[in-house]
Amino acid sequence: MSSESLPNAFALVQHTYRDAFAVFPLTVWIGIAVALVLVGVGLLFVVRDRRLRSLKARFGEEYGRAVDEYGSEAAAVQELRARERRVRRLRLRSLNMSQRQHVNGEWVKVRMLFIENPLRAVRNANHIVKTILHERGYRDEDFEHRLEDLSVDHASILGHYRAARALTEQEFDPRTATEDLRQAMVHYDAIIEELKQPTAQAKAQWQELRAH
Repeated sequence: MSSESLPNAFALVQHTYRDAFAVFPLTVWIGIAVALVLVGVGLLFVVRDRRLRSLKARFGEEYGRAVDEYGSEAAAVQELRARERRVRRLRLRSLNMSQRQHVNGEWVKVRMLFIENPLRAVRNANHIVKTILHERGYRDEDFEHRLEDLSVDHASILGHYRAARALTEQEFDPRTATEDLRQAMVHYDAIIEELKQPTAQAKAQWQELRAH
């Protein structure tokens, strides 16, 4: 567009807006502006609600625990989002075939050991869990930090992990000790089976490959 045609273009735009305002009164334009704002606000609420439902689905019962622990839904959401960001920075990986085979072999030994020494077997089961977490790239932190990291992709096993820990740390009653330790083994079995599975990222990549 040449420099001479620019004034003509601006004049055309001015006439267009002038004609539009002449056809529609100011109140109509105000109504349109208000409607656009309301639509925008509505979309924000829809997006927020969708993200909140996604967060609840991902964390399951852990979402409710976070609300109780941190005192409000907003504080819980902030904490769970922080966990997601922290775990995304970890270089998580699935166990390779050799590692899975090793875990399976160790778990068989632990189950056999339970017959002779239930307490030692349960402690070894806990060690297997820690080893898997280390090999998959999780932080070597204390129990609560392990739970926080696991909650992002493995929220379903947190109940098992807490229960197994509670059963092994309690003061044992000789009359019920063996049964309590047996229940702990059941919980550790569920944890190990879950952690042997591919990472969430690996699952997504596999599903994408199958789709093509």
